[in-house]
Amino acid sequence: MFKNKKIASKTMSAEVVEYFSDSVRFKGPVGDQVISTFLKNVKDLLQQKNIQKRDYKSIYSVTVELVENVLRHGKKINGSSPNVYGEIAFEYLKEHQISLSVLNAISDLDYKALSEKFTFIEDKTVSQIKDVYRHELIHGSISERGGAGLGIYVMAIKAKKAYTFQFEKVDPTTYNYFIKVVFDELEKP
Repeated sequence: MFKNKKIASKTMSAEVVEYFSDSVRFKGPVGDQVISTFLKNVKDLLQQKNIQKRDYKSIYSVTVELVENVLRHGKKINGSSPNVYGEIAFEYLKEHQISLSVLNAISDLDYKALSEKFTFIEDKTVSQIKDVYRHELIHGSISERGGAGLGIYVMAIKAKKAYTFQFEKVDPTTYNYFIKVVFDELEKP
């Protein structure tokens, strides 16, 4: 299934974050330990590939945002612990190109909120999105889940709008949410 050489698997209870020479992957129940291990492995991979500081910060920031949102916004699944299931892949595709993709179930309310934000920023430039972000940062409110709803703006700004997303209705209250971000204008070392 994976083309590149497997470096290590780090096991946390029944969960495994797989770390390869050119990718970090996870599929299963997502918890704090999974997120922590996944992000550490992404950091290691970025350092190993000598990604320049500015790109490193943008890539890592978007990775943190999307991975943490699996836990924060993922829909609870019956009988699993920590009750949120996700698929996360971070790949070094070729020199100066990195891909991050995330798939998880979300509620119909989160689907509506995400759809509205994606529609809103669809025809905006990065500069215009920055203005919206600043406005929301100053005038917005914190949700009961602890977020300000700024993640989509952060991702769009840092990824220079190089993302694709898709929703798939599973049942009346659940959608699968898939997002892929590609960083392909990385600075050369």
